[in-house]
Amino acid sequence: MNFWRFTGIFVAISLAIPVVLGLLEKFTGIVIPRAGMVAIPTIMATMTEGQLFGRATRRLPEKAEIRAFAGTSTAISVAVSLVFIALAFVGMQPDAPSLFLGIMAGLLALFALLAYFGGGWFFKIGARNEIRRLDKLDALK
Repeated sequence: MNFWRFTGIFVAISLAIPVVLGLLEKFTGIVIPRAGMVAIPTIMATMTEGQLFGRATRRLPEKAEIRAFAGTSTAISVAVSLVFIALAFVGMQPDAPSLFLGIMAGLLALFALLAYFGGGWFFKIGARNEIRRLDKLDALK
């Protein structure tokens, strides 16, 4: 489990989503709601790490490994999200921060819970899918 790679994937996807959605809206007029987009970077980074774990070990992760990965990946996701929130906070109006911080604190707590439980689940799913893919490739040989 490479947490630098996880962080890189998380940051890259977090930055790419608004750019892609903005370009899509500008050039095609299609507007996609962004409310659920906060979960996509975590899901994609976690599944990628699960696939790479499955490829390297050819086994499903044990519960202790899933919990350890979920805890560390949640801490990374929350820390990076806090940086993004701080950057957004800098650009806000002076009278908006107190309401903004209260809402963001609640949303960040919800995100952390979902990232922890969902992260472990998607990590295991990624590993399982990779093991199945490798087994099918071996069967074809």
